[in-house]
Amino acid sequence: MHDRLRISFPLVAALLACAIPPLTAQSGPRVVINEFSYDDDGIIDDLEFVEICNAGSASLDLAGYRIDNVAATGVLRSETIRAPATVPPGGFFVLGDAGVPNVTQVFTTAGDELGQFTHHALELIDPQGRVVDRVDYETSGSTWRPARMEGRGLAGRFKLEVGSFATAQRYRDGADSDVNGADFRFATWTPGTTNTIAAPAFLIEDFEGLPIGAAVPGFAQSFHPLLACDANVVTPGVNPASIQRGPMNPNGGNCGILWDPSPGGGNAVTLRADAAVAYALEVNVYFETAPLSGTELESWSIGVQGTTDPFGHHVRLQPTVPTAFKSGDTGVAWVYQRDALGGRLWLVDFGEGGLPFRVLAGPLTPTSGWHRLALRTAEGVVRASFGGTWGVDGGQRFTARVAWRAAGGAYLCYRETIGGNNARWRPLTIDDLRIEATPARITEFGSSTPWSAGTPRLSIDEVPAVGNRWFAIDVAGLDPAGFALGMLGVSRRGRPIPLAPLAPPGTELLVDPVDLRALATSPAGDASILLSIPTDYALVGAVFAAQAFAADPTLPYVLPWAQTQGLEFRLGY
Repeated sequence: MHDRLRISFPLVAALLACAIPPLTAQSGPRVVINEFSYDDDGIIDDLEFVEICNAGSASLDLAGYRIDNVAATGVLRSETIRAPATVPPGGFFVLGDAGVPNVTQVFTTAGDELGQFTHHALELIDPQGRVVDRVDYETSGSTWRPARMEGRGLAGRFKLEVGSFATAQRYRDGADSDVNGADFRFATWTPGTTNTIAAPAFLIEDFEGLPIGAAVPGFAQSFHPLLACDANVVTPGVNPASIQRGPMNPNGGNCGILWDPSPGGGNAVTLRADAAVAYALEVNVYFETAPLSGTELESWSIGVQGTTDPFGHHVRLQPTVPTAFKSGDTGVAWVYQRDALGGRLWLVDFGEGGLPFRVLAGPLTPTSGWHRLALRTAEGVVRASFGGTWGVDGGQRFTARVAWRAAGGAYLCYRETIGGNNARWRPLTIDDLRIEATPARITEFGSSTPWSAGTPRLSIDEVPAVGNRWFAIDVAGLDPAGFALGMLGVSRRGRPIPLAPLAPPGTELLVDPVDLRALATSPAGDASILLSIPTDYALVGAVFAAQAFAADPTLPYVLPWAQTQGLEFRLGY
């Protein structure tokens, strides 16, 4: 049994800026591998490079540093930096082929310098022989796991296509969390210049007003751009097959399409925006569910708080997916696959990428036609929807908690291994795309104190977003036969009010309460404060705080209370 706590939310006059926690940035001498390319579309690769960033606070002489390209068999190639090589704070040094823009030092041997197609790594080594940074790539399926790896490395395969020029690069110059999958994405190359994009993620695209076949602005591409198309009209190189507009495609007219017209090809795009830890994504997607033949496979991903690989490789969600595919999906994503059994949809927590990943929901079996997908994340909480009406928090809903809390990007990818007549393909076809970095936040503060048989705690399993009718603050660790008090305030207290010696040591009032409610406890010792957040966008950015107390008559105090920690939450989209 749960008790409902109703409050009236005060209006907020202006939207608050989306504050993104900074990625790791330390003071003092620091130097990192900031961007690289190890494979391009030449018969002999001649656009390979490694960009080094001085992420410290003082100028640094890189003379004597070296880059080693290593594999399980040992060092394959070394390039030592020669003087003059002094790099100012925030500056770059580019080792690479002669055709790379802003190259500082040309590789001593031209062509195919860096290993590819299997697990390799780049190590930055100082003059004393110490490894100061390392990036592993193409790690999917590899059993080589040296101690110096930073996380699981980059699982996917990264290739630079001339014209698109996508590389593996840090979201923000010099920002290094020591987890490669959290720090890197694919984006348009920037050798010798900044990777950082200051603008927060914000895109609302209905594809109207764009010429058929035009590239949709706002994205970096691997091989081909996201294109505007007319879903009803077959256009070579743009739309391989006619589909009908349905009730979930309300705008009519144009839509967006992502694919590679080459048989057996893949393609991906990432949003040109800063990394974020909280997202609101909503889109109408066309699902084709007609079964394919034999081992044919078609798949796509729509993800946030991460990146993907340029090929949009198939994710091994089922045994029919060959292990040779090296999916680079990270973050949280909706993933759809169509094979001889038809189409199935999953919600997946990829985290930093590679294996293992965690399926949060699915497989779902959509019908052919247009369906709405929504995906929201905030501080380890995921809320997703399939179906329903665009702009309304409905449909089949899924919520989950994940360990992944790194800042990341937004991405779309498509891959097919069908071949033959591409009229049987159904590329990723979308309409009414909205991607926003949202100010939604969930932050713990203060500490819990125990009662005689447990310790109460607060948690939130829903994204704090306007229009979320199911938002709740959960309380666990209560006495099933006891009394509990929930309180909600408009902020945490700058200085908690100690309640000892009337209450047990450590008991403090952590919030300024504006509403109190007795909580009915379930037999399992749980209770919930249910808050139906209205669809009022003036509330975006509003901050609230919660705390709860549990009475324990066995405690020898005037106020025999145990307390939860505090939870502060900021409303987003």
